Amino acid sequence: MRKKIGTLLIIGSFGALCAGLAACSNDSEYDRYFKNGNVISITYDANGGSIAGGTKLIDMFNPETFTADENGEIKIKLRTPTDIKRPKPSAENVTVENGENSLVGWYKTREVGAYGEYVYSDPWDFEEDRVVFNKNEQDKLEMTLYAAWIPQYTFEYYTENEKGDWEKYGTTSFNYIISSDEAKTVYLPQWGDSGKMEHTHNSFTFPSVTNKTFKAAYSDESCTTPITEKIIHHGKLDLETAKAEDTVHKIYVKFDEGNHYRISTATQFRNIGDLSGHYEILNDLDFTGVGWSNGFSLGEFSGTIEGDSARPIVFKNVNATYNLTGGASQGGLFGRVGENAKITNVIFENATLSYKSAVNNRGGKFGFFAGEIDDGATVQNVTLSGELQLWKMRISGGNGFNFNLTANGDQRSEITNGGIVIKLCGNKVTFGKYEGMYEYDIDPTGFFKVNGDGDIKFTRLEDSNQDEIRAKRMKEKEYFVVYGGQEDE
Repeated sequence: MRKKIGTLLIIGSFGALCAGLAACSNDSEYDRYFKNGNVISITYDANGGSIAGGTKLIDMFNPETFTADENGEIKIKLRTPTDIKRPKPSAENVTVENGENSLVGWYKTREVGAYGEYVYSDPWDFEEDRVVFNKNEQDKLEMTLYAAWIPQYTFEYYTENEKGDWEKYGTTSFNYIISSDEAKTVYLPQWGDSGKMEHTHNSFTFPSVTNKTFKAAYSDESCTTPITEKIIHHGKLDLETAKAEDTVHKIYVKFDEGNHYRISTATQFRNIGDLSGHYEILNDLDFTGVGWSNGFSLGEFSGTIEGDSARPIVFKNVNATYNLTGGASQGGLFGRVGENAKITNVIFENATLSYKSAVNNRGGKFGFFAGEIDDGATVQNVTLSGELQLWKMRISGGNGFNFNLTANGDQRSEITNGGIVIKLCGNKVTFGKYEGMYEYDIDPTGFFKVNGDGDIKFTRLEDSNQDEIRAKRMKEKEYFVVYGGQEDE
């Protein structure tokens, strides 16, 4: 059998081909190859796309290079334009493209439908079909194969706007022709090991909305058909006619306002540390060996931590350290509980809060539970027990300075003292006015009680080891230190 040779041409690139030939008459490239015996031509029409940078590609064959059967027939198997084994223009591979549209295949028949659309039939099967040419009966054969394109298949995601109307907020797409079943599947967000809602499954990411948390997804606008696990695109494709059906699959999504978290460990709670987060606590949390987030102690909490009134949430062994700096205005397990925040039905059991290195705090509000609780916040059924430690405190007596067992410089009725010990740590606590600093040595092992108003009070101790300057200051102004208001003279 003689070697089968085909010649490839690209309409729009004849000039480059002709430039390499010894002689280029007025004939076109097509005419030249035809006159040289390549009388079988197969045209691949990109049909609105591009093929190797042009609009059409032509394979030309010389029937004399093929062995005919007893009836004079030869059969030629075509290669797809992108087959790496086919002849290539110059040294470049052939590409077939049409924006983001997907190539369905090549069709022998293309007609115009009732609405101006193309209607295709007779798909060419490059494995099974053959070009048949009869040397005894035919002088030439010309055939065109048309590229049929379909758009990307998409999932569209809708959520309700402020008016209650469904509004598209996201789209994901895939190539129906080459995509696997996995790529045609949407996976719903799930709670992850971090306590956050995870939107990514393998390579797919479910579209999210800023400051909202996925709640549920539905197949219909009325939300009567919930999607429980995953959903496969309902689109179809008729390969006989290259007709795409149901290319858009709509999903209707409900969200909860804000960032919600589902917490089962103290580590999750600490690592998230979202001051505006809404925390669903699944069980009691033990913070042994897990530090309390500094963000809570320093910042303003505006989220929610809500337990059940019949079984409050227990936060065990919380250990928090507050390193105060000049000008600090608030501090506690929560620096400030802001407007609209909710902390209800929570027990802090055996908590420790250590205030360290306090310097020049004027007009601040500090406490064990919180420095301040906004009047618009909801704090209910909270019980606090443990140890409040004061380390080397130097407090400037500016107007409005308050330090209280619970918050706001007053005893909060919403917070129950479940057994709190106030312990002075370190060598001394100092107190003074702007014109001078009056220092007092306090027993570093001392334990203190709180009065009915929640104020923390303690008196200085006589110390024979004080130097003369300090002793003189003590004699000039004798007063005991009051945390919760101004000094008494």
